[in-house]
Amino acid sequence: TVINKPFHLSFYQFIVVSFHILKYSIEKYSFLFPNKLYNNFASKFQTEGIYMKLLIINPGSTSTKVSLFEDENLVFEESIFHDAPELLKYPHVNDQVPMRKKLILHMLTDHNIDPSEIDAYVGRGGSAYTQPSGVTFIDKRLYDDTVAGVGGSEHPAKLGVMIAYELCNEFGGRMYTLNPTNVDELCDLARLTGIAGVYRTA
Repeated sequence: TVINKPFHLSFYQFIVVSFHILKYSIEKYSFLFPNKLYNNFASKFQTEGIYMKLLIINPGSTSTKVSLFEDENLVFEESIFHDAPELLKYPHVNDQVPMRKKLILHMLTDHNIDPSEIDAYVGRGGSAYTQPSGVTFIDKRLYDDTVAGVGGSEHPAKLGVMIAYELCNEFGGRMYTLNPTNVDELCDLARLTGIAGVYRTA
């Protein structure tokens, strides 16, 4: 008897799989990317013996989970727990960015990792306008919308985008978010609630 079990990927596994798809796409369809940035991106993947380093940042209500990958290989994974009295010092969730960023940099130092050698920062996100699922490049508009909380939510997951944006601008590399809390792909029919003027969001 064969029992079909549901297949699940963790947040970090999904990131690695997504970047391997990106890597394959760039190699296979490099002729579609005349821009120098994409050519450099592709050439790095095609250089034998060079791995893509991904720093994954997943802020939560009481912790910040951080992982470093070299391609699909996990280098380290740690969780930094934040005491409630410490978090209560910050009037707004956005005010936690410098503190959490500093702890992440200390963690990298403890593991002898130079932030300038990281190829991509991937932060959990949220609080911006709704967006599709999957991997999204973090640009200035997404960053500003996240900071402003235009999506109406102030979950600490939004700090992933903000921290990734600051680290990338400080040390270089690329910045992405993946399946943030503001993903909404409902079809129009699924938004009906049965109450006039009231519609469902994901």
